[in-house]
Amino acid sequence: NVTSTAVTNGDKGDITVSGSTWTIDNNAVNTAKIANDAVDGNKLANNIDIAGTLDVTGATTLDSTLGVASDFSVNTNKFTVAGSDGDTTIAGTLGVTGATTFDSNATFNDNKKLLAGQHGDIEIYHDGSHSYIKGLGTGNLRFTSDADIYVQKNTGGTTLGVFKPGTTTVDLYAGGTKRFETT
Repeated sequence: NVTSTAVTNGDKGDITVSGSTWTIDNNAVNTAKIANDAVDGNKLANNIDIAGTLDVTGATTLDSTLGVASDFSVNTNKFTVAGSDGDTTIAGTLGVTGATTFDSNATFNDNKKLLAGQHGDIEIYHDGSHSYIKGLGTGNLRFTSDADIYVQKNTGGTTLGVFKPGTTTVDLYAGGTKRFETT
């Protein structure tokens, strides 16, 4: 605490005073100069702006919003969001290297596509009325299975066609009744 009634302008060691503005010199504050828990929300009247890099070692808890205006790097082997609902919103592109595991559904809004392939070679999406699987890349769109492949109507599970791997048989149905069969 400063109890002096008059502080003159100039360099005061780690602090430079200019009128009512007090500026802490670069590299003046380090862990040796801050006692444990010496700076908390009760002692900060406003935001802290950091020009440069903030390196944090150990656990850090943020009870409010962290605003990041540029790149945000987490140099660890995991990133955990532990909120009341666990929801995380990422605006922009999330690049993931390695396997990604979902413990729940991946949900896409209408006309938002699941794209696979280096150039969006296959699309899976719903346009609000119809669902699509589109093969747009080079080569064929292939459905493969060691078991029979059924094409069915969702409501009631009515079979429209059966493709039988390992045979030359294809069965086509209309109204639930087999109408055509190859042999």
